[in-house]
Parts: sequence; C-alpha cells; structure tokens
Amino acid sequence: MTELEYKKMIYEKASKVKTKKELNALIDEICKYKHDYGTIVYGCAAAMNAAFKVVNSSDMGGITGFHAGCLGWELVHEYMMVRPPCKIVQYEHMLFPQYESKFEKVIDPETHKFLINKAKESLEKDNEHASKAVLAHWEYVANGGIPFGYVVKE
Repeated sequence: MTELEYKKMIYEKASKVKTKKELNALIDEICKYKHDYGTIVYGCAAAMNAAFKVVNSSDMGGITGFHAGCLGWELVHEYMMVRPPCKIVQYEHMLFPQYESKFEKVIDPETHKFLINKAKESLEKDNEHASKAVLAHWEYVANGGIPFGYVVKE
C-alpha cells in the first residue's frame, strides 16, 4: 500500500469512528501497522481526528468555530513548535481587496516589546555563537529598533 493509499484508508476509517470502543480498535490497528517515515504521520493524525470526534460528540462536547480555532493554535504550538507571538498568513486572501490590512508590515506594541526582550535575552546567552550580522541585528532590536521595515501600531 502506498503512503497516499494508507492516508486515504486510515482517514476514512477515522471518519467513521463514533465510540471509545471503535477508537480503541482504530488505535490498535494504527499501532500494529508496519509504518514507514510517511505513514506514521497519517496514522497519528487519523488517531487524533477520531479521538477528537469521540470527545466532541460526548455529553460535554460540541465545540464552536472559535473553539476549533483555539484547538488549531494548540496543535501549531505543540506539534510545529511555533511559539507566540505568531500568525498564520493565508496568501489566498491577497486575491480579495478587503484583506489588504492583513498584509501590512505592522506589529502591535506587545509583540515589539516581546522582540526587544527576546533580543536582549539572546545577546546575554547566545552571543558567542551568533554571527556579527545577527549580533548587530539583535543589538538594533534590543535598543528598540523595529525589524524589516515593520511599524508598530495597535
């Protein structure tokens, strides 16, 4: 079975899971499969999707779209190792004029303060291994400079 065939098959099975018993059976199947470098990712994702469905359909479930967005950010932080402050840029929105403000080179004051503090921290602990260009950039930011032509505004 190819990686994409496995993905399609295991995602389809995950989409049909409704109970904890079915979830456990799916997890057992995923754990017993002889995964390769690619299929393990799809197995994990299928298990997460099925577990989400079971929990969300419980008496305490029923998340909103807002909750789903929070869940997505939790996964970004946990599995992509991206720490706040951060944003996701959906470049497709460049096709619609109403989204122009999303592409301005703007950071808020809180993010600017974060960058200043992070630059100061980096200068204190990482200055032996950083290049001269990086050190100069950290100094600039640590002294209140705003990187890359951005502006600070609410």
